[in-house]
Amino acid sequence: MPVEKTIEKARVELDAGNVRRAKEILRSSLGNYGYSPRLFRAYADVLLALDEPAQAGRYLFFSIDILEDEHRAPVEAFLAKSSTGGYKSILMSSPSAGVSRLSELPEYSRRKLEELGAPEDLSKVYSDAGGWWVATGCALAAAAVISLSGIGLWTVIRWIIN
Repeated sequence: MPVEKTIEKARVELDAGNVRRAKEILRSSLGNYGYSPRLFRAYADVLLALDEPAQAGRYLFFSIDILEDEHRAPVEAFLAKSSTGGYKSILMSSPSAGVSRLSELPEYSRRKLEELGAPEDLSKVYSDAGGWWVATGCALAAAAVISLSGIGLWTVIRWIIN
């Protein structure tokens, strides 16, 4: 189903007062269409209707060209929460992971990310996201599982013998 039909289906539910159903429709479609500012904007509107401004700000940030007064508080809440690590933390907390160029983003988010030093080519930002921390974490988790399995096996053997 094209993104326009999905948005229209959600709008019908929203107009009928079925806000939760509209949220379900849009939320289930977020992963299907990749980066879609129109879909993000529709989802943000539903989140605002459900009084979830912090989450709405996240989707508004990546869907608006101009920050209007009515959206200032949710977007600023998102930025305050997500910009502690600069542009990388904003991009990594974004629903738009997959945008490869800064120029693909709407005017407002592009300008804000440029102010924070984001490069035009975003593919390296996403590929460097975990780095060696992820590999180290996985290795430590595997070592913990193996150690605990060994301890458990030893305990069972001692219990059987005694």
